Amino acid sequence: MRIDGLYQMIITEIASAYTLSMQVDDFRRIHTADTWTLCFFPQGEAEYYCDGNRYTANADSVIVIPEGCNYRYQCTQSGQMQVIYFKTLKPPEDNLLSCLKSAGKDKTTRRFAEVLEAKRTGEAPLECMMHLYNLLEMILSGNAKNRYAPKSNYEKIRPAIEYIYRNYHTEISNDLLCELCGLSNQYFRKLFSENCGGSPMAYVTKVRIENAMQILESGEYETISKVAQAVGFADVYHFSKIFKKHTGVSPKNYVKREPKVQE
Repeated sequence: MRIDGLYQMIITEIASAYTLSMQVDDFRRIHTADTWTLCFFPQGEAEYYCDGNRYTANADSVIVIPEGCNYRYQCTQSGQMQVIYFKTLKPPEDNLLSCLKSAGKDKTTRRFAEVLEAKRTGEAPLECMMHLYNLLEMILSGNAKNRYAPKSNYEKIRPAIEYIYRNYHTEISNDLLCELCGLSNQYFRKLFSENCGGSPMAYVTKVRIENAMQILESGEYETISKVAQAVGFADVYHFSKIFKKHTGVSPKNYVKREPKVQE
């Protein structure tokens, strides 16, 4: 799986997340993934096999398994595995397993735990996804050479990312976000692009579309206009255009609903 493809994914749901105790020789089998999976071994070790390759999973690595991947694994040293199952809007470019370098045992364990705890305690879906995006950004920034930025740089823009997730429905500008981070506009946009794979405003749009998808799936709103307003779009036609650009379908056709959805 290419790193660039991971940067562009839009997460729609965290299906489950938990910690699993592993014993030597556990789970030797062929398996086809029906969701995306992140696996991390803060304790113990396992061997994963995919497409003729072998990968070692331990505290120094994170296993990324795309939907549709055929793989086999075997626990070679007893311990614990933290695992997160999630779904994305679009299928992966390929279905090959990736073994990425972790950000270190303590930091990676803590970020995985944030996702697991959010899911366990029933936090709002988008709060859970924010934790997952934070985890992915941390892992990817340390693995993509052409996207590398010092680890401290992500913390510099973290206030902006958290603000976006909590205030996506309001008016958001580059000036506001860089002020929150205490950075100049130019430097803020540079750090944001290096860490998040795009501009701050593109990130805002991605979060808004993710929220719109959640609302449409819930059936809570009766009109597309209300959905647009709820996620921060003043113009329903502009919202529909952007939604289709990101998802490939119009909001009205994204989820088959009854009764009819009106503009």
